[in-house]
Amino acid sequence: MANVAQLSSQVTRQASQFSDMCYVDADRPQQVTDLAFRTQPHANAEPHCVVAQPQPQPRVAQPRVAQSINNSRTVCWACVEVGHVQCNCANPKPQPNATQPNVRGLEKPPDDPAYLEMTLSSKTVLSLMDSGCHVTLVPQSLVESVRGLRVKPAQHTLRAANETVITVVDEVTLPLRLDGRCIKTAAFVSPDVEELMLGLNCLRKHRCMWDFAGNKIYVDGYAAVPVAPKRLSHCRRD
Repeated sequence: MANVAQLSSQVTRQASQFSDMCYVDADRPQQVTDLAFRTQPHANAEPHCVVAQPQPQPRVAQPRVAQSINNSRTVCWACVEVGHVQCNCANPKPQPNATQPNVRGLEKPPDDPAYLEMTLSSKTVLSLMDSGCHVTLVPQSLVESVRGLRVKPAQHTLRAANETVITVVDEVTLPLRLDGRCIKTAAFVSPDVEELMLGLNCLRKHRCMWDFAGNKIYVDGYAAVPVAPKRLSHCRRD
């Protein structure tokens, strides 16, 4: 019985303390409010107020003010006249037409030796050392002027660097002679060339080497002196 009375007295004191904690004092509302929030269960807690923060406004691009062009100093690239630009040109220079014949210029200064003086039958022929051409080309007029050459119809299609077709009518083996030595060369016959052009097939077969410093061309191990043409020639590729 003494234990029960002691336990009852302890419960009474705790109840009195709890009553004092829940007492609302008008002079200390903030303290009571804080205490009330601490004593309330989490499930019954009042929701917190969320204050919306101001969002930054996006930057609006300002229109650029076009600067005026001083036409007195503007030069057109098309007509080379002052006062306007190329896109506003009323008198542009004519551009080269792709349908016009394309002439591969073999124009070289007179003192630029790039030819070998060879003979074909009894004719003296200037042969261009053309390392930029994969095959050897010979003018149709030269083949027709030499008797005894065996020609056969061509079955190849040649194209220039600009993809235009080069007409090939026949194939022939030329018995060229250089300083008394025979230099047999397979060539394509074309009416679009005006001179004999020794291509890579001939240069490789006869082990041609060009000594630019010594101004000599070695063919099959023998040195030959290159010469310059007396006139300028062209290879027409249209």
